[in-house]
Amino acid sequence: MLLSNLFFLILASWWRVCFSDEAVAFGFANTQGDYMVLQQAPYRSQVWGFAQSGQTVAITLKRSTDGQVMETVNVMSQNDNIWQVQLMPIVGENDVEYQITAELVTTGQQLSLLHVLFGDVFVCSGQSNMQMTVSQAFNSTTEIANANNYPNIRVFTVALTNASSPQDELVGIAEEWSIASSSSVGGADWDFLSALCWFYGRNLYEYLNYPVGLIASSYGGTPIRYWMPTETLQECNETSLPELSDSSLWNAMIYPLVRSTIRGVIWFRFFFFFVPSFVVVYCFVYVHTYMLL
Repeated sequence: MLLSNLFFLILASWWRVCFSDEAVAFGFANTQGDYMVLQQAPYRSQVWGFAQSGQTVAITLKRSTDGQVMETVNVMSQNDNIWQVQLMPIVGENDVEYQITAELVTTGQQLSLLHVLFGDVFVCSGQSNMQMTVSQAFNSTTEIANANNYPNIRVFTVALTNASSPQDELVGIAEEWSIASSSSVGGADWDFLSALCWFYGRNLYEYLNYPVGLIASSYGGTPIRYWMPTETLQECNETSLPELSDSSLWNAMIYPLVRSTIRGVIWFRFFFFFVPSFVVVYCFVYVHTYMLL
């Protein structure tokens, strides 16, 4: 009886290891999509996605205007079922779009990202001052209509979500990658698009005259510790009084973006301090741009 039980225990363990893993869906990560902007030269922009560990994925970068293949790179999916590749540096130009195709070599299955531009990419994050949308801004009707004049600006908004651990993909998306237009910039109040993010990107585009990609990921009324990874909170000695939502926005709204190559981050929030009687004694607002590359 003991030997029989041992045999079935070994057989069950072998079956779990060999056959019970769920199949991993092949594809790009949901932070990427048609109409996106990838970071331009001199930096090498990274694209990534999912495939069963050990599978080979062939990535082809093609210029859509003339069909010229710029490069093809083979990459293997790692133990975490994630593949990633850094593309050759591409100088961003207005109206010059690219197609990126990922092919699962073993099956020939292909998926493509279409109408991709290269330019400068920025993440816009912070509290309600960043979340406030163009629809709530002064002269919003005119500003929203004017967005139709900027097809080389592309926008993306992360949904208001949280998670207890770092997520490989976004838990929710309020607006997929879209060409700037009255509809993509003029969403509902507090939904999309961030007013500060839009005006910052539009002013940059008017000065630089090449594509700009804007990723809005903000959540009103949230303390900074929600946006910090657990390791950073520990380094800052901020673990003695942990809060329920510590790192939850980092896990859900920022960590899924860390594999993306970006030019910088815009951070905007309102700070306030209280005395024991809960009277506000000092407050200020600041905007800061962090250039990462």
